[in-house]
Amino acid sequence: TYEKLEIIVVDDASTDGTAKIVKKYAQKDKRLRMIELRHNTNGGVGQPSNIGMENCSPLSEYIMFVDGDDYFELDAVESVVEQALKIDADVAMANFDIFTVDETSGQVNF
Repeated sequence: TYEKLEIIVVDDASTDGTAKIVKKYAQKDKRLRMIELRHNTNGGVGQPSNIGMENCSPLSEYIMFVDGDDYFELDAVESVVEQALKIDADVAMANFDIFTVDETSGQVNF
């Protein structure tokens, strides 16, 4: 729901179809762009995160890191930014829940 947003996806040679999915969404939403690396960085999440930061707009006030297996409510970014701006915060954190999905039944377990 937050419109003033730049979404950067750094795909470090994933084999799960990420690039195709992101390109499809990028055609519909101009806030989304992808940086497609030709090889796996083998640096865990740190190296792709750094690449994303290096390529974000210089006007960015906040940066949020999200992994491919994270789930966010539709208003999560708006809510966190709103609260951060209220108190002129340099850093913001949000609550989170950990859940698993049973691959056989599809049941979500909190």
